[in-house]
Amino acid sequence: MRSFTERQRFDQPWLWVVLIGVDILVVYQLYNDYQANINQNSSYLSYALGIGIITLMTVLIFSIRLETRYDKLGVTYRFFPIMLNHKIIPLNQITSYVVKDIHPLTSFGGWGYKWSVGKLLLNTHGNYGIVINRKEGQQITLGTQQPEEIKEVMRYLFKEDKEEHYG
Repeated sequence: MRSFTERQRFDQPWLWVVLIGVDILVVYQLYNDYQANINQNSSYLSYALGIGIITLMTVLIFSIRLETRYDKLGVTYRFFPIMLNHKIIPLNQITSYVVKDIHPLTSFGGWGYKWSVGKLLLNTHGNYGIVINRKEGQQITLGTQQPEEIKEVMRYLFKEDKEEHYG
């Protein structure tokens, strides 16, 4: 396999049930507060603003996606809308990599965009990822739902027969 592209979202059904359930409860409470204060000439603007913020946050979470591409140029990634531009790690900047079970919740504190000194995790769901070590000493972990395809393309790109690459 010469290249591989993957796009992931926060598309777990349980997440959307919880998120939309919370949205409904908050909007319901805002509506009840508005109805209770309607005779006191209170402005509806604050209630509308609250509903707007809830809607905006839901749309933001729905729009988050991790895009990765593995090809002869290197590893290209973007965590939209947090990262508007694609970032690329050229192959000659990769000192080692391993595709493995990454345990985002226990190792990184959860899924999403997780940063600490010298390390970055980008993951929307699942427990698999590619851990890439760079020449500058930085480590980036990109989540994947298709670890076997990543292994295959990385073996091809580094022209190797083993699962790990050490430079």
